[in-house]
Amino acid sequence: MARLAVELEEMGIISRNMNGTDRRALTLKFTKLGRDLIRSTVVIVDQAERDLTREIGARSMTTLKRSLAAIVHLDNE
Repeated sequence: MARLAVELEEMGIISRNMNGTDRRALTLKFTKLGRDLIRSTVVIVDQAERDLTREIGARSMTTLKRSLAAIVHLDNE
């Protein structure tokens, strides 16, 4: 995780700050760039879902989402 945090900080997506007196603890915050990236990603994913729903239908999309959620659940057991 520390390596990922360093990479995200170098890309300007997050900022890392010392958290109080515990030198091991850091507070991670999204920068403006990071927040903008999240917003853009949500817009793109929402559009992709709408497009896919249009192609396969709402019922199939509901089934697909349930199936993917079940796979994620299995992976987290």
